[in-house]
Amino acid sequence: MGKRAVVGVLLALSVMFGGCSSIPLSTMMKFSTFDESDFLEIDPRQLRARVRLEQGFTLSAEKSKLEIEIDTLKGRINYLFPLQELSAKVVTQEASLFFTPEPVTEYQLKLTGQAVSAFLALQQEIKAKKPGSYSLSVSTSLGERPENAEEVTMSVLLKLSEGDDYFTLVDNATLALGKASE
Repeated sequence: MGKRAVVGVLLALSVMFGGCSSIPLSTMMKFSTFDESDFLEIDPRQLRARVRLEQGFTLSAEKSKLEIEIDTLKGRINYLFPLQELSAKVVTQEASLFFTPEPVTEYQLKLTGQAVSAFLALQQEIKAKKPGSYSLSVSTSLGERPENAEEVTMSVLLKLSEGDDYFTLVDNATLALGKASE
């Protein structure tokens, strides 16, 4: 599979409570050369996701998943890998040109034991199927939120191996919320 076919790996964020297009250019550049061999080298035991939510909101970690979608000659296939919470803590993000630092709750997530086994099986399947393209996304749900909240600001980062730094999938995106009963 050529590197151009893998540009679909430009990680998309699937957030159950709204869509987002706040994917940084640096992430797109990082993954423009990501190919099948890079995907097959991922050790799922080391894969980590980080979700940062503004104060007053909580993450429903048990509803968080890593999703991998592959396109084959037989069509598109989706795989869901449950994530579990490793830690939750309050941190202050770094200031930037467009962002004033405020405390956020940062959740660190990893694949469940069963998800690690399923991910390893998928890697073997990918070796055999040679998909045309694939994508990787993280889906999350909110737990508690302020009563009259209409939007939430969040960031999502991903780390593919222990030796890598986290890279940003979504950077301080403001997402509209539906009614709390939805």
